[in-house]
Amino acid sequence: GALGSTVVGSVASEENVSVTTAAQKAALMAKLAQRPSKVVVLKNMVDPEEVDEQLEEEITEECSKFGSVTKVIIATLEEGGKKLVKIFVVFAEEPSTA
Repeated sequence: GALGSTVVGSVASEENVSVTTAAQKAALMAKLAQRPSKVVVLKNMVDPEEVDEQLEEEITEECSKFGSVTKVIIATLEEGGKKLVKIFVVFAEEPSTA
């Protein structure tokens, strides 16, 4: 399968991570480089009201540092009565550590 149990486990353990500072974003991006998956889900990166036309381009540009990005999907969902944004980044192959 595309997702190994270790990836699913690590994503589940980080489900409530909140990214608010530049240092936290840098740490998250560094972690992305170590994930053995073509699809990465970014949560709590922006608030629903921060989603704009430039967000997809910004995410693509930032994630391109780790490999060729083929698609970015930005979903605003409601969980537990709260709106949240999940960003799905699809890489052409596993992200590199470049």
